[in-house]
Amino acid sequence: MAWFECHQEAREELKIERLAGLLSIPYSHAAGLCMCLWCWVTGHQRNGDVSQLSDEEFAIICRWDGEKSHFKQQFEKVGLLKEGKINNWKKRGIKL
Repeated sequence: MAWFECHQEAREELKIERLAGLLSIPYSHAAGLCMCLWCWVTGHQRNGDVSQLSDEEFAIICRWDGEKSHFKQQFEKVGLLKEGKINNWKKRGIKL
């Protein structure tokens, strides 16, 4: 069974705080979006590369109910995605 690390620092992560601000949602909601993304990637795209996903697919994976266009770009803007991959996924991502 595959799994990923979730460190206590995630509770205070500035990138997630910035995402919450851009999306005008509470921090806890933004953290949940990230958790949904990380869970999906662990099971389906183990290298952390989500570049092939459309904005709509990305939003569905994250369980985002709001406007789907440009949603993925917000993750890139705050540094949670870098060049279509989850930032630091090789370091903190999937464990087998």
